[in-house]
Amino acid sequence: MEANHCSLGVYPSYPDLVIDVGEVTLGEENRKKLQKTQRDQERARVIRAACALLNSGGGVIQMEMANRDERPTEMGL
Repeated sequence: MEANHCSLGVYPSYPDLVIDVGEVTLGEENRKKLQKTQRDQERARVIRAACALLNSGGGVIQMEMANRDERPTEMGL
């Protein structure tokens, strides 16, 4: 089993918990261009944060767009 060294920043914010997953590539076409390992690592960080929030009663996942040259509205977000 591969050791996964991943650190997620957790910030208490009333009334929600905020988990910062760092940079994530958004958009299906942009994600297809990534290497499989990077795509899997980004997916794992978001899934881990989502599970933590589901188990804790809710909160917010905060992420930064890795592909800053794109506009979220043009990607359908």
